[in-house]
Amino acid sequence: SVIITTRFRAAEVSVDGLELRSGPSSQSPVLQTLRQGTPVKIIEARGSWGRVEIPGQVRFWVFGDYVQGTPEGRITANKVRLRNRPTTGENSKVVAHLNKGDSVTVHTSTGDWKQISSRKATPAWVRLSGVSEQNPVTQDWLDNFNALAKAQTVKTKPASASSTPSAFRAAWVRGDNTAVFGRAAPDAPKLNDLAKDLPVKVIGSKGDWLMIESPIGLDVWVYGKFISETGNTAQINNNRVRIRSLPSTGPESDVLGLLDKGTPVEIKSRQGDWIRLRVTRSIAGWVASDRLTTPGSVSADWQKRWDDIRSQNQL
Repeated sequence: SVIITTRFRAAEVSVDGLELRSGPSSQSPVLQTLRQGTPVKIIEARGSWGRVEIPGQVRFWVFGDYVQGTPEGRITANKVRLRNRPTTGENSKVVAHLNKGDSVTVHTSTGDWKQISSRKATPAWVRLSGVSEQNPVTQDWLDNFNALAKAQTVKTKPASASSTPSAFRAAWVRGDNTAVFGRAAPDAPKLNDLAKDLPVKVIGSKGDWLMIESPIGLDVWVYGKFISETGNTAQINNNRVRIRSLPSTGPESDVLGLLDKGTPVEIKSRQGDWIRLRVTRSIAGWVASDRLTTPGSVSADWQKRWDDIRSQNQL
């Protein structure tokens, strides 16, 4: 896939149920939750938070009397409150406002409330520790993001999990000792060897190479001062810490992504001031395409195998 230059940073949700909030704080109201694997565009970073764009539009609840028309409608008054729940109770927070004449799409309703989305930009924030950056940004990644956005736009009812387009393609490792590299080249640093019949997510491609995620994670290098150890556990102690394919900052050492403060890691080995880590949160590497089965849709067997292995390897 063609590598492209963008004004955003591409990422993928690495934990299921990641909270999308109206501001860069754990006190900000939750707008919705995101499924693992959802692609997001990071527009701005502020500390441990990132302002993101998701495929499709964020949905809100509004009192039905203020919306005229369905599925395409308009707001009938000024300063109409948009809420994250269909109630005015304590657990419902006002997260935005719309004014008379603003256009909305009505997705569903419950009681006197309607769930709507608006083309007006609404700030949406996530913890950066809940996403993994996809570097470099490929045309495949962008095509997938746009396809998901289009699918969300044309639906007037919430999509079920089975009908939502997948943020990846599913494949299996063909043989033992399948090498995962830090970039799409046979002379790149090797991160891991994968076993035969391991399920992998294919999230991009470049020539005869496929960008993959492994359910067991991948082994990367981090400068030692950014790791805090307590007993048998370890975690990242700073934000936006670079993870590398080699224990150096030289040109041959690829930056594979960034980790934020609090991310749990497993220490595998040490070399000088560097520590080799097992990272399970959707770090991507490259595999020669002939080492995998042809990528395709997610089967029940593949999903069960992925979930089983993932649950055994979560830190």
